[in-house]
Amino acid sequence: MFNWITLRIFEFNRDDQRKIINITYRQEELLFINYYECRVTKELTSFQVKKLWIIDDQTHQPMLLPDEY
Repeated sequence: MFNWITLRIFEFNRDDQRKIINITYRQEELLFINYYECRVTKELTSFQVKKLWIIDDQTHQPMLLPDEY
């Protein structure tokens, strides 16, 4: 049995001109990258997160901002 620990990274890039947030999701182990687009609504106007790390060890998935590491 393998104990995989996967680092999952979400990167958020605002495009205020188009009123969207581009989201890039990637993981290192079992290389995977995907892209999403999210329309900026009233609830997201103050959204300022640039990057979010999720460490998945198969039992827990803590989420951290890079400056919290």
